[in-house]
Amino acid sequence: MRRRLGCERGRPGNTVLIMASVIGTTNAAARPSAARVPIIIAALRASADPAEATVNMAVPASSIRRRPSRSPARPPNSRNPPNGTMYASTIHASPPSEKCSADLIAGIATFTTVTSMASSSAARQSTASDTKQRILVIARELFARQGYTGTTIADIARELGTTTAALYYHFPSKADILGGLLAEPLVAYKRIMESLDSGRAAPADVLGAFIDLTADSQELAAVIDRDPIVLAMIDEQLPGTSRQLIGDVITALAGPGAARAEIIRAHAAFAMVKGATMAALELGNGKLIAGDRAEILAIALRALAPG
Repeated sequence: MRRRLGCERGRPGNTVLIMASVIGTTNAAARPSAARVPIIIAALRASADPAEATVNMAVPASSIRRRPSRSPARPPNSRNPPNGTMYASTIHASPPSEKCSADLIAGIATFTTVTSMASSSAARQSTASDTKQRILVIARELFARQGYTGTTIADIARELGTTTAALYYHFPSKADILGGLLAEPLVAYKRIMESLDSGRAAPADVLGAFIDLTADSQELAAVIDRDPIVLAMIDEQLPGTSRQLIGDVITALAGPGAARAEIIRAHAAFAMVKGATMAALELGNGKLIAGDRAEILAIALRALAPG
């Protein structure tokens, strides 16, 4: 609480204002009569250093896409093969529109050979065919040594150096292997039967055909003779049974209405052909030379002649 006590008047100079205050009280500063103008000095205003990073704003200036909205699409393709002929090789040459020139060309000419799908498939087929042929060769040897019944698929696979599953890929069963071995002899048998049915088969032709058949199937001859299963399979493939075939052969050799002696000589000639051919093959290390064949045929024909 303040109260003005007094002042001197009439004397020039400074005027002294004496204020009385109550002890123990605090006086606030006098308020100005008007608002004070703020002091602004441009040179003293603070600003960020240019090297410092710009302060992030609360909201980005624009929306920037950082990645595509979906994965890139694969290029179009087609499963349809092109219409055209595939060759085993392709030679790259210049188009015919270019004119030939006698000037020397600097560089290296390149000849490119491209294996086609057709040649690759042919190579695979050739490999499979070679494997089947090896199986037949091994099976023929085992059948001749152990017999058809005594030989198993496992024996053939072991000799081949493969598994039974791989062998079944080429032949579903052992009977199919035997059928592959008998394919050529059966063709020869059918050819002989056709000549016998015609009624024009001469004894020399019939005996010569059996000489060749024995030589071509020498390893199967023992298998056919000692294994009834093999003989039964042959009968299933032929128009008639093997017994009927032998009867037709004897009739062709002895002649129609032959006497007892002529029938016996026909059997002797037929048996001689087979036995003599096997002996000649053994002497020739599995090969029948032309001279031995002629000798066997001559002996068989002499056996047919009356004594």
